[in-house]
Amino acid sequence: MNPKYYKKILFYQKCFEDLIQRIKEEKDFNNQLQISKELLLKATVKNCGYFSSLFFEKFFTDYAKRIDIKRYDIDYQSNSFLHVLTTGYKTGGHTRVVERWIKNAPEEQIHSVIILSPEKNTELKILRKNVEEKNGEYIEFSTNNLEDKALRLREIGLKYEYIVLHIHMHDPTALIAFGTEKFTRPVLFYNHASHLFSVGISIADAFLDLYENDVITTKKRHIKNPFFLGVPTENAKILKNYKNKSEIRKNLNLPVNKKIIVLSGTPYKFNSPDDDSMFEILMQLAKKDIFMYIIGPDKKDKIWEKLYKKSKNHINPIGCIDYDKGYLDYISSADLVLDSYPLQGGAAMIDAVSLGIPVLSLKGILPQFDYLIKTSAYCKSKEELLAKAEKILNNIEYSNAVVKELQNSLLEYQSKDAWLKRIDNILKNIPNKHKVNIFSENSDYKEIDTFAIFVNWLLNPKNFLKPVTDIRYLFCRIMIFIYRYIIVNSKKEIKFMLKLYS
Repeated sequence: MNPKYYKKILFYQKCFEDLIQRIKEEKDFNNQLQISKELLLKATVKNCGYFSSLFFEKFFTDYAKRIDIKRYDIDYQSNSFLHVLTTGYKTGGHTRVVERWIKNAPEEQIHSVIILSPEKNTELKILRKNVEEKNGEYIEFSTNNLEDKALRLREIGLKYEYIVLHIHMHDPTALIAFGTEKFTRPVLFYNHASHLFSVGISIADAFLDLYENDVITTKKRHIKNPFFLGVPTENAKILKNYKNKSEIRKNLNLPVNKKIIVLSGTPYKFNSPDDDSMFEILMQLAKKDIFMYIIGPDKKDKIWEKLYKKSKNHINPIGCIDYDKGYLDYISSADLVLDSYPLQGGAAMIDAVSLGIPVLSLKGILPQFDYLIKTSAYCKSKEELLAKAEKILNNIEYSNAVVKELQNSLLEYQSKDAWLKRIDNILKNIPNKHKVNIFSENSDYKEIDTFAIFVNWLLNPKNFLKPVTDIRYLFCRIMIFIYRYIIVNSKKEIKFMLKLYS
């Protein structure tokens, strides 16, 4: 472990713990709440070794018990589900999971969606359509007041048999809404970001993981009996309804007679410490006259602009492509789809396999989907990935064999039938009545390890390398001292404490 990385995370941890102590000392609850919201966001994007926090679970469930709605004796409809999202997105796997969950659900089920903090000018047509087809409600909150949102969510939640959380890791709204046992409906927590600090584990009657035996869940969050659920596949009829490659490439202005590789991922998924990235692999492929199109990053990023020029236009970062506005066309145009690295993707790989496109994924420090690990598409080294990529691009029989193997494994692990069986098993084994679980004082895991370092690098590659003792650090320390002991202004003091955690 590089000592400078360890030192930076230790510094983050000290900031996190100092701010928690400051919250405890603060007498004004509104100030406590404001600091808490800001600190949760910091802890999510700048991991300090913690992946959950007993303090925050207790702080927000205590808050939940102090606020109330008029009545709890509201009947719910049998077989009804309320999916709760902090925000929905046009791109990425987060919202696709909810869309597919609802699409795959049995006809007799009712599925509704609440968006707690909707993005402006973001219309989620597929999600809304799927909700309508399952006789549910599509609700977007307009208020920014945390308490109002939590109480309204609690009240609406009583109308449903099951609550499913797809919330952002730093969002305490659901924790406040369902942090009291006066609310009796079972709450399912879909753990879509296992690698990040998050709140809300104390209200989970069922903890649903993307992977089997996720050690982050069991070791770093102390969840005893998580369920493996994974990610649902898209409706097969939709994915089969595509034109041939040549026609798609002409429509997208892509080279018709060249080998094409597509990658997809949020730009930070390609960030890596110590030059352990995809960039070297992409350059080697570019030298073989292979064209690559990367959905997510764009040429505004200097690293990608440099790769674009250095590869003589063979490495093409094309920015975000909406899922319903050409995303699947790009996937369908490919001879091969490569997984993002060092942080692998999820929905992108499943889409490619469903479309009959071969994929390859390179082993990283974070877990990968079980269906993929079980196949030859999972590569344990860059050399193995390059060798298999060339073989797929130049040997149609091998390419077809890889696709067949992947599709068989996907059907076993993530088909609609497999998905519904897992859902059915979860519903049979969760408590009938909601319970709030506050763990022991020793439950916080805060070890500074390679994993914590890696997560920080992914999210903050430039900032993470800045030394702890830079000018900004010294300035913040001086200002904290001044506002704590000389001027005595707690708001200004906290402002600089939060700045220090950056």
